[in-house]
Amino acid sequence: MSSISYDGLGSHAKGDHELEVLPLVNRSESMLRRAKEDLNGLTLTDSTTVTGWNAPLVLLLLNGVVSVGWGIALSIFASRLVPVTFALSELAKKGDPEYVNVVTTLVATLASMHLMYIIQNICDQYTSVLLVEGFTLGQLRWLQGVKEMTMFAQFADKHRFWSKKRFAWLIVYAGFAFHGSSIVAILQPETFYKFPRFGDQVPCGVEAGDLTLDTEPHISAAVQQLIDMSSFKLGLAFANYDEQVSGNTTTSIAGRVYAKDSYAYGGVGGLENGLQEVPGALITAQCTNDLNTAPAIWQEVFPDRSLPNITSQSDGSRIITDTLIPSQMRNVSSHSGAFTLSSGENALYGLIQPSGNGGLIALESRSDTSPEEKVTVCTWKTTPKLLHVQMVNYTAGVLPSTQDHNLFPALIGRATLATLRGMAQASRFGASFHPNNLPDPNSVLKGHVYYQAAGDRPSTARILEVILADGCKASLTAFNIHWSVQYGDAGISPNAPPGCSVNNRAVKEHWRFGNARNLGYVAIVWTAAVGLLAIGMVIRLKPRVRMQKDGWTLGVVESFILGMGQSVREDTLFYVRNGKVHVEQ
Repeated sequence: MSSISYDGLGSHAKGDHELEVLPLVNRSESMLRRAKEDLNGLTLTDSTTVTGWNAPLVLLLLNGVVSVGWGIALSIFASRLVPVTFALSELAKKGDPEYVNVVTTLVATLASMHLMYIIQNICDQYTSVLLVEGFTLGQLRWLQGVKEMTMFAQFADKHRFWSKKRFAWLIVYAGFAFHGSSIVAILQPETFYKFPRFGDQVPCGVEAGDLTLDTEPHISAAVQQLIDMSSFKLGLAFANYDEQVSGNTTTSIAGRVYAKDSYAYGGVGGLENGLQEVPGALITAQCTNDLNTAPAIWQEVFPDRSLPNITSQSDGSRIITDTLIPSQMRNVSSHSGAFTLSSGENALYGLIQPSGNGGLIALESRSDTSPEEKVTVCTWKTTPKLLHVQMVNYTAGVLPSTQDHNLFPALIGRATLATLRGMAQASRFGASFHPNNLPDPNSVLKGHVYYQAAGDRPSTARILEVILADGCKASLTAFNIHWSVQYGDAGISPNAPPGCSVNNRAVKEHWRFGNARNLGYVAIVWTAAVGLLAIGMVIRLKPRVRMQKDGWTLGVVESFILGMGQSVREDTLFYVRNGKVHVEQ
């Protein structure tokens, strides 16, 4: 076994022959200039060097072009001009949303790794030139630090920690460290909406003077009966409406679902999420149990009429009497003539105007817990509105951007009348706003059987507003849908009532790329800058003489190979003895 030994000064010996090697650390700048001057007119007979194009340089150019293109793409993405395809966004939303974060992070990581690969390739190509033209250890030290992406890369002025070069490198390093997060800021999907429009129409609104409680002239008696029945059935649910309002439930009527509110309107279309503007009315009620103040609120709606009287007959029965009813109004009564309320039975009398304005008197029977009959007097007014309706998951609700209007829905009065008839019928079976003839369920049954405590239940006026609005929704929805099918789809015929567009439009949620908090600019600048740097280095290095072998950044392995001046097998054994490197042969 023999060995070659290397001392610390760069000389080596084998047998009796010695060759003095100039130590790399002692090379001066003048030597570098002479090394570069020696290249002038050099004929490339050395197989280890190359000039012009070679595979590593072409690969660096391609990666630089890709990086510039990716930087341009990121800038377009950050401008929010590129949507994610609707099918892909819907698939991602229906699947596990965490997959979106995983994919976004993966792309950001790959993009950052590609940027680092380009920087390492630039260092390799630049070093391949220095190895031919001459280099200092200081140059190789900072190139190696940059290639390894170490924060504390050592520069020639390493004795000054906060030198300009180090400060500049720390800025560059911070940009690379933040590059992945910046990519995520761009690629993380953000939501935006598209509004495809539909040509749905509904009957135009009607002025107050043209409203009537008679059958709508443009529909048949059979259709009118079915429409009236929609509101009547809603009124029959009167007994349970205090809980429905307490629970803030939705109302499903005429094939549509509505949020509970005080607005009377009828939505059209079957969109899952959408917007439309329809004529409607706001119902505002007031109620009292004080018979001294009841006449005043009654005359706010019926200024020329007195409050109906509840009188007792000699046989103990009761009767509600009213003055002569004008032909344009309608009254509703749970009982015809005199009546006697049995336990659990109530009475209701109401009066309706064509505009839907009206009033009612509710009489609750005596019981063991309430020895006195309870009288409730309510009135309400309808105010025409142009309602901005939003569909969310097939449920319609009115937006706050409601506008004043001068036109009523055509069936507003008749729908209110049909609802009140249902309420009157339900009263005979014990329905009331707040049952007076039964004990509070929360004080008898174990646990709370109401959504809220008794003191927090909705007011009588609120319950009345909601049930009348829901009853009107039933008729107006059925009427609008029937009208849309009868006239809207087949084209407006000369005999059809005038139709008005509801500006019905879907609300389609889409995804697009964005720029969260403007953090994406870091990735855009760094990606494009590194790509341009790679292209510039290719242009600069192409005509120069370079080491032909790829990957020369003078790591430990390359240093040993150059120091020996010959090729070394991968399994060659090195060891250090007395400050000298020995190679086992």
